[in-house]
Order: sequence, then C-alpha cells, then structure tokens
Amino acid sequence: MSETENNELAAGKQSKEPRSNQKLKLLYLAKILLNNTDANHDITLDEILNRLHAYDVTAARKSLYDDIAQLNDFGIKTQKMQYGRTVHYKVIGRAFELAELKLLVDSVAAAKFITEEKSNELIKKLESLTSRQEAATLQRRICCGRVKTMNSDIMKMSMPYTMQIIQAFLFNIAGGIRKRA
Repeated sequence: MSETENNELAAGKQSKEPRSNQKLKLLYLAKILLNNTDANHDITLDEILNRLHAYDVTAARKSLYDDIAQLNDFGIKTQKMQYGRTVHYKVIGRAFELAELKLLVDSVAAAKFITEEKSNELIKKLESLTSRQEAATLQRRICCGRVKTMNSDIMKMSMPYTMQIIQAFLFNIAGGIRKRA
C-alpha cells in the first residue's frame, strides 16, 4: 500500500471509532453540579464519577479535585463538605435565588398577554437556571382569575416593553446582590 492509502485508511478508522468525551469532562462536571446540587442538596464524589461515566468520561478522584477548583476559578462556586470519609459537593452561588425565580415564574404565569404555550416554554427556561430539585418547586399553578390570550402576536407587540421591565427588575436585583457582597 502507498503512504496515501495508509493515511486514508487511518483517517477512515479514526472517524468510525467512537469519539472520546474526555475533552468535555469539565463541561459535563459543571452540568452535573448545576443540575443536581443547590444550597440544600449535595452530591458525593462517587456519584459524580458515576454520572461522568454515564457520559463516557473517565476521571480519577484526584483529577476531579483539580477540575472542581477550576470551576470555582471560572465562577461556579462550590462548597466541599466531608462527612466521615465521604466527600460531598454542592453549588452555593447562582445567578438567581429560588425566591427570585418563583417571582419570575409567577409573573410569567399571571401575564394575560402571554399564551399558555409560551408561558410553559418560558417557565421551562427559568427552571434550567436552578437544580432539578428546586425546579420541581417552580412548577406551580397560580390562580389569578385571568384568561390567557390565544393570540401569540400580542406578545410580540408587547415584548419590547415587557423586556424593559424585566431588565430593570434584573438590574435592581443585581445591584442588590453587589451591595450585599
């Protein structure tokens, strides 16, 4: 075989082999911590290793300590606790507190000009900003005696004004967070 044929054969073998997810280890680790932990729920190092394995990522315990430290440096603040010989981690800092997310969810659910379908879509997006356990508490139906619109075009016309209100709200919250810190 010529050198060109060997290179093509090697390239073909490489593309047919399953891709390694090792380069995605930090991203999967962040996803695991953000989706499964909060101020009231932690996760053990063994559980983290098992969940990484489900993503086809192998990791040593020692490397995870360094990876979690890198996530802390990046801005995903975690807390390490040790109960006996078992190490637990949890995310302690998020962009929104649970009470703030509940306020936003209730506002979206109560907004008369947002269709039921769009309300559910927005609430799902808000749920992604917290852990699975806290997201479950956001799925609540408030009853305010209002009929939701069926016209999705109304929301498009009202959206710029509504976005200004939401941005002002978020700006005020961020200012309050900075003052507390």
